Amino acid sequence: PFLGILPRRFAGDVDDPQLVVRYVYPGSPAAAAGLQPGDRIGSLAGTEVTDVDSAREILLPLAPGDLVKLEVRRGEHTLLLDADLARLPEALPGELPPARESVPPDEEDASPVGVVDVKVPEIANDCMAYVPEGYNPRIDHGVIVWLHAPGGFKQEELLARWQQHCDDHDFILLAPKSADGAAWRPTDVRMIRRLLDKIRDDYATDPTRIVVYGHQGGGALAYVLGFSQQDVVRAIAAVDTALPRMIRPPETDPLKPQAIFSTLATKTETSEAVKRGVEQLRTLKYPVTVLEVGEQARDLTPDEIAKLVRWFDTLDRV
Repeated sequence: PFLGILPRRFAGDVDDPQLVVRYVYPGSPAAAAGLQPGDRIGSLAGTEVTDVDSAREILLPLAPGDLVKLEVRRGEHTLLLDADLARLPEALPGELPPARESVPPDEEDASPVGVVDVKVPEIANDCMAYVPEGYNPRIDHGVIVWLHAPGGFKQEELLARWQQHCDDHDFILLAPKSADGAAWRPTDVRMIRRLLDKIRDDYATDPTRIVVYGHQGGGALAYVLGFSQQDVVRAIAAVDTALPRMIRPPETDPLKPQAIFSTLATKTETSEAVKRGVEQLRTLKYPVTVLEVGEQARDLTPDEIAKLVRWFDTLDRV
């Protein structure tokens, strides 16, 4: 069930974060009910809302189409509103306002930042992470697990494409390498999960914004990793990749929600396979956002990466 808002994000030491509206999706139940950015939601369906997690717990047993009553504080006024819940959206929203207020740096935190070599015992694979220079453990960061296409990647080019987005939107980029630097194997899932757990142990992370992204063969592994690790992964982004035939996606689980992002080139040998995979996922009630990239398959442009990052930034929607 989807109310139609993005919540404001707060530093971990805020005594009373509540649920403050950052953004209202146009055409959503929240918009129809009259919610506005800056509103504080005090209760949903007759139950007090203390923060965004409590709101999700209240909505969890409900379904699209259910009517919920909201108590909303707007300045000095209290409003009573009704909203008919909808399904999770697939369209990308427009430009978004900042997710949080600026937070002073933590002078005492000694967590490594910038380019970090990630090492896990018994795993020989090389793996780099980029942690924003302004990392603050009071702010939960999303994690982008970036899976390269066949042939590996150049670190400088990767950072040029992703570093600023990580700095601007509180994301940590995790980029493991396959064993031979070329092709991924299904057995690499265990290795990547351990590297991801290392990042989750060492840094403050946002469980609603853990995503796996892959291009071509990396996209195929993104599907494998995402569906096999639903306890952690909240979104899968596959570029120039059809849903692999060997995968049978599980039924949508409200306790482990996942969203899918796929690109579609209209005149390639895999175009129909991509379309079939999208329809299969939608039949299973996954929200699937499709970005058409023209007639021929290719990697994402800088503008398209910005759209993808905006999609990542909406994964904590309510």
